[in-house]
Amino acid sequence: MQLWVPFVGAGGILVSLFVCVVVGKWFIATWNKLVHSEGAVNHSWEQIKVQLKRRHDLIPDIFESTKGIMKHETKFYDKLFDARATAAGASQTNNVLGTANAERAFSQMIPRIQAVSEAYPEIKANEMFMQLSNELSNIEEEIAKYRSEYNDRVGSYNILIRLIPTIFVAKLKGCKTREYYDIFPEEGEDIKIKF
Repeated sequence: MQLWVPFVGAGGILVSLFVCVVVGKWFIATWNKLVHSEGAVNHSWEQIKVQLKRRHDLIPDIFESTKGIMKHETKFYDKLFDARATAAGASQTNNVLGTANAERAFSQMIPRIQAVSEAYPEIKANEMFMQLSNELSNIEEEIAKYRSEYNDRVGSYNILIRLIPTIFVAKLKGCKTREYYDIFPEEGEDIKIKF
């Protein structure tokens, strides 16, 4: 009997040690998964910020290519530059909601550049303006692509930190849900047409 008790005690220690190793490995793997997911979200956000900066930097070039022709549109360009400054300042922060709000106002003015240029045939003949306009269109497509990627990663991350048992490690790590980058939240709403 005395020989059996130490064997049971040693077996209990081995089982406890085995459980600790399994739980420890799971904890480390879960922590690393959270770190990877956070890194992917942060990387996607940085990609958006790069494209926003490219767009902000392009506006003065567009203005320079048209300022001699569009002398009567100073009010429009003043508003455009004010919106650009606000958006550029907001995008330097990591506040996704603040950036989205500032970019909303700025983004709504971008199509007006093309609309205003329609009133001046000389601008349509301006090769520099057309090149910059095409570059702006390409940047807008890149922003849309990275916004979609960012929102996908945020969705995956937000689900991951709420899953059981990952939620326990996420709480220890201090993970919080991330905001989606929706410039135009009304895009998902139904359009109402009135006659």
